[in-house]
Amino acid sequence: MKRISVKLIILLAVLSLAACSSQPIGYAVVLWPEPDSGLAEGELLPVVTESDIQETVGLEVEDATVSVDAWRVMRFEDQAAAQSFVDGFSQWATVYGRSLRTALPVRERADRTTTRVYRLRDGELVKILDREDEESNEAGLVDYWYRVLTREGITGWVFGYHLELTGASGRSTQSSAQQDSTTRLLEDIAGVDWRPDYFDRMIQSGRVVLSRFGPRFGLFGDTEAQEFRLVLPDVQRTFSYTAVSSPSENTIRLEGTDLQLTISGDRSLQAQYNINGRERATTFVRIEDDLQEVIEAEQERRRQQLDQILSRGNGLVSTAFGTMSLGERGTVNWTGYDRLVPTVLPSSFDGTASLEFSLFLADDLRGRYDGALQMQLGSGRSTAFLYTLVEDGLRLVYVPPQLVNDDNVVEEEPISPVVMFYRFTNS
Repeated sequence: MKRISVKLIILLAVLSLAACSSQPIGYAVVLWPEPDSGLAEGELLPVVTESDIQETVGLEVEDATVSVDAWRVMRFEDQAAAQSFVDGFSQWATVYGRSLRTALPVRERADRTTTRVYRLRDGELVKILDREDEESNEAGLVDYWYRVLTREGITGWVFGYHLELTGASGRSTQSSAQQDSTTRLLEDIAGVDWRPDYFDRMIQSGRVVLSRFGPRFGLFGDTEAQEFRLVLPDVQRTFSYTAVSSPSENTIRLEGTDLQLTISGDRSLQAQYNINGRERATTFVRIEDDLQEVIEAEQERRRQQLDQILSRGNGLVSTAFGTMSLGERGTVNWTGYDRLVPTVLPSSFDGTASLEFSLFLADDLRGRYDGALQMQLGSGRSTAFLYTLVEDGLRLVYVPPQLVNDDNVVEEEPISPVVMFYRFTNS
């Protein structure tokens, strides 16, 4: 009987020790399970072991202990607290996020002015833990703040404008309808260098006015700096905005400025703004042509016209209107021009000028003249002429300024023309 009692005591001790060894030391909610681990996001499991050295926890799963990295779970002291977390986490349990830009900051709190605790790489995946209830306006961009977990085990807050919601595989769970249309429209507009619509007209017609054409002109957006810069031949303005609103589907208004932008299709944009208290509207277009190539082609056209004249001779002689000596780069030294002052030449003219071929012919003048040229006289003054190359000379017709439009096109012949004939010479 005594022997049986000893055996019974030993058995009870073993069972007691076994029972004690399986008692949980806490509870954990799985946040980001390792692939093929058999664990699921949001699963609540007892914690039976911990290792601070290896930074792991042992979870009790169907009478077995599964070791996982500590950062992959949320640890709780009691089951009620763990269950409360699960209830709030359920809607985000299977939701992840992918960074859409390099160095996307993870903040200490849901505020862009707080400490940055991590920078996400472009395409880096994070686990979504929670989201603020209301959208925030951060520097004109509107979206939610998301509480996230990184693979480094760092938790913090990421502003959602450059964060795409995905599943664990990284596949997007957002449709275009879920994206904020106003901020997407802003991003689409700011992503294009918009050019004045006359660029298109100049390129199509071949009449490129270099003083009004080039990469410096246009409408340029910068969402990081919260500004749009407008550069036109007669206007240069920077619009620094505080927020963005959308009064209609294809229109954005930059709050804190008088600039409103309306996009039409994928190629046209109208900007409305004020100049000296008066409303102004400018149409911009998306230009696919290489602007530098267009500029170089126009420069070559001008060189060819100058070479065409210089190939005939380096001097021009007229019995009535004096003599011109021509240099290789189009410089002019003119004597005997007195009869042209002040009708064609100003009284301040000193006889030195340079030839420029920046003018163009209207369509109905192209058959009657070879081209149009300007003589730059100094002090910003110039005189324009229609010209025709004849067998041994050059015929010039003076063009009053009012017959040249803003696109440098000579629109018509003068009613009472001043006609000059010069013979080419070589010295």
